[in-house]
Amino acid sequence: MDMTEIMARVQDMNAQRAEATAAKRIEVKKTLEAHGITAVSAEYDAYGDSGNIESVRWEPKTKQLSPEVERSVADLLWDVVYDLHPGFENNDGGDGEVEWDVSADKMQIEHRERFTDYNSYSHEGV
Repeated sequence: MDMTEIMARVQDMNAQRAEATAAKRIEVKKTLEAHGITAVSAEYDAYGDSGNIESVRWEPKTKQLSPEVERSVADLLWDVVYDLHPGFENNDGGDGEVEWDVSADKMQIEHRERFTDYNSYSHEGV
């Protein structure tokens, strides 16, 4: 298998993943609208090859969501972030916040990727 073939497969996988996320987004949006939810926000964190959505909040706060609905929202938000930044959970990882205006179906994502940095010194003729 050559590099062209590998890249074509990666593009196909990314396209399939994006399509699945788009379909999931439609279903989750319908569910949230049925519960009267107009906005969702969440934080996520990942490193060392794993991560997850840390918390999910919604507006209006007086509405109640089942654990299953909360999980489907968290899964969707993770998928959206992962589609934009695949592999961000590796090594030092990344974190961020997602805000979803459910009514307008628009998301704002603030994403940060962590990395280890170091200072390098060179000494000649010491």
